[in-house]
Formats: sequence, C-alpha cells, structure tokens
Amino acid sequence: MYKEKSLCSPGRSRAVNQLYIYRYGTSECEEHLLCLLRTKRPSRDVDTIKNKVKDLIEEKLREFQSTNAMKNWTSISESATNRHPTRNNRACLCEMIEDFVNKKLDNQTVIVA
Repeated sequence: MYKEKSLCSPGRSRAVNQLYIYRYGTSECEEHLLCLLRTKRPSRDVDTIKNKVKDLIEEKLREFQSTNAMKNWTSISESATNRHPTRNNRACLCEMIEDFVNKKLDNQTVIVA
C-alpha cells in the first residue's frame, strides 16, 4: 500500500497569499526503517517497531513543516545513498532518520522501548 503524507506551507507571491501543499510518499522509507530497526533490535516485537517508525517519520515531517524544508528543498543535504528518488537528489526521510537511529544506537540509547 502506497502511503503519502501532505505538508502545507504558507507563501506569498505578488501580494497574493498562497498555500503550498507538498506530498511525500513514505512507504519505501517506512519499509527500510522497519528492516533497519528489526535488525538492530531483533528482540522487540514488530508492532512496537512499526509504531516507532511511524513516530520517527511523523517527527521528521513535523520538523520539515516547522522549518519550511519542503519549500526550501535545497537546504536539505544531498543524498549519499540514492536509496529512493527525491527532488534534486536530496536525502530521503529514511536516510536522514537512519543517521539519527545509528547515532542513538552507537551511544547505546534505547530508542525502541
């Protein structure tokens, strides 16, 4: 099932208020993060890991929303893996979240309760 999230960003052009709506497909990133966390934390049950993946993606999308990252897409770092096609070859959600997860696990911080 293809999952898509929508983000909104206010804008203004020639004295006219605008609302930009961005769609972001999350299915491939969700699958990758699920596999990553199942590998890193094999003792955790699948539902707990799925909920954590959902929370991590929602958190990253809220960050995008609050910083207008979708509007200023080039402010996002370029993809190092080219795992999923993105606009202007920018890092996808799972690439950004994977870095966060790996850092947390390297520091022995439990991110999946």
